[in-house]
Amino acid sequence: MIYKVGILGAGRIAQGFDEPDSEVVLTMVHAFKKSGRFQVAGFFDIDPQKANLAETKWNVPASSRDRASWMKSGWDAVYIATPDMCHESDFSAVLKEKVRGVLLEKPVSTDATHGVEMIKSARAANIPVLVNYPRRLHSAVRKLKVDAPKLGKIVHASFLYSGGALHNGVHMFDAFMSIWGGDWTMRNLSSGTKCSVLELKRADMAFEATFTDIPQDHYYVWEMRVLCENGAVVFAGNPEEIHVFEKAADPIYTTFTVLKEDWRSSMENESLLERVVLRFAEVLDSSDAALKQLDQELAVQKFVEQLNAHLNFKEQ
Repeated sequence: MIYKVGILGAGRIAQGFDEPDSEVVLTMVHAFKKSGRFQVAGFFDIDPQKANLAETKWNVPASSRDRASWMKSGWDAVYIATPDMCHESDFSAVLKEKVRGVLLEKPVSTDATHGVEMIKSARAANIPVLVNYPRRLHSAVRKLKVDAPKLGKIVHASFLYSGGALHNGVHMFDAFMSIWGGDWTMRNLSSGTKCSVLELKRADMAFEATFTDIPQDHYYVWEMRVLCENGAVVFAGNPEEIHVFEKAADPIYTTFTVLKEDWRSSMENESLLERVVLRFAEVLDSSDAALKQLDQELAVQKFVEQLNAHLNFKEQ
C-alpha cells in the first residue's frame, strides 16, 4: 500500500539539508520519496513561502496554506518536523484527525512528562507513533543489542552532548536504551551547573553515570562511553563512529589488562533516514508492529522523564 503523507514543517531535516538529486539522503522528504511506500502530498509551514518553496523544490503537489484546511486533507500519515516547542500542540491536532500514524521529530515534547502523556494518548486512540531516532536502526546498534551480554555488567557510563539534553541528548538516551534496555531506577549523587552524576540501577546491575551538557555555541559534541566488565562501547567522533573494545593484556606491560579495540563501525555509512521511513511503513502495515513501536516509544520517553526529574533539562 502507498500511504499519503503530509509534512508539517518545512525546515532543514524535513527538506532543507539536501536536494532531490543528492546521492546521500539527508532529509525526510527525500527518504519518503525514495521509499516507494509513500506519496508526499503536501507541506505546511507557519511561513507560507517556505512551504511553497519546499513543494516546488521536491515536486510535491500544492496544498492548502490554511492550517485547519491542511490538517483535513485526508492524510494517511503526518510527519511532524516543527520547532520543538510546537510538537505537543501539533501532535494533538494531528491525532484529532484520526490519521493512521504519526512520525514525530525528537524531542517528543519540551516537557518530558507531557511527552509521556502524548504517547499514551496515541496508544489510547490506537494511532501508532514512531519518533525519529535513526541510530536505533543502524546495523551496529542492532548487533550491540545482541552482543551486550558478552560485555558484562555496566560499571560506568558518561554522556557528553551539546545542544541540550532534550534536543540532542535524547538521541544518546535512545541509543543506550536500544542496546541495554530499560527498567532503570535513578538516584542523584551530585550536581553542578553543567554536569551531574546519577546512579542507574535495576535488578541485574547498578552503575554511576555522568551527564555533561556543553553549550553548543562552543562547538558540537556528542559522545557516549559505556564501560563494562569485559569491554567498552564508545560513540564519538565527527564523522561519528561506534568503537567496541574488549579486555586484553597490554602488549608491553603484560601484567596490566587494558582495553583493545575489537571492531568499529561508521555511523555515516548507512542511509538511516530511509530505514526510519521503511520502519514507519511497517508500523502502518501491521497492528502488531504498531503496538510494539508504541511500547518502545513509551519506554524511551519514560526514561527521558526519569532523567529530567534529576537533571532538569533546559532547551538551548
